[in-house]
Amino acid sequence: MRADHPLIATTMRDLNPARWLAVHTDDLAARVGVPAWCRLTGSRLVRADTDRPTSPDDLHISREGG
Repeated sequence: MRADHPLIATTMRDLNPARWLAVHTDDLAARVGVPAWCRLTGSRLVRADTDRPTSPDDLHISREGG
C-alpha cells in the first residue's frame, strides 16, 4: 500500500467530518500503511482490529479538522 493511496484519499476528501471510513483488507501491509497514511495526511486512525490471523483487518479512519 502506498502512503498516497488514491481510493482512501478520494473517499476521505468527500467524507463528512462526523463520519468514519471503514477499511476492510487482507493486505498485511495495511497494518503499517494505513496508520502511516493517517499521520501523513492529518487523519486519525480511530480503531484497528488487526489481531485476527485468518480474517481481514478492519481499520477505521476519521478526518481531523474537517
